Amino acid sequence: MSSLIFHADREQVLMATDTLATSTDGQPFKFTTKAFFIPHLRMLMAGTGLMGFLGRWFIQVNDWMLVKGIDNLNNHAPRYLSSIWQGYKEEVSAGEISATIYHCGFSEIDGLIHTYVYRAPHFLSETLGCGLV
Repeated sequence: MSSLIFHADREQVLMATDTLATSTDGQPFKFTTKAFFIPHLRMLMAGTGLMGFLGRWFIQVNDWMLVKGIDNLNNHAPRYLSSIWQGYKEEVSAGEISATIYHCGFSEIDGLIHTYVYRAPHFLSETLGCGLV
């Protein structure tokens, strides 16, 4: 179980998350990072669910993608997330465990905060409005 709380409005995002990762039976297993700051895209990404998936996504975005910002990334995220998800689930024998990825950051289009969520297994882009999540 992950704890992810964030408040987004048009000019700022405040995010808090725990660091505890649990085994599939819910027992404490280890500590891990569940949110990453991506300065060159002026955004945060966070994840809940299957441990390690967020890290794979961060590496894909940071090391292998040329995007202008959060909105441009949103155009590509569903396809890439779905592809990474299929391979990662098989690699770690995840079974029925799910994952959700959140992107929050300043839009390269209008300079305001945009927030997107992508939920396994299809990772369709959903826009989140302002408020507490």
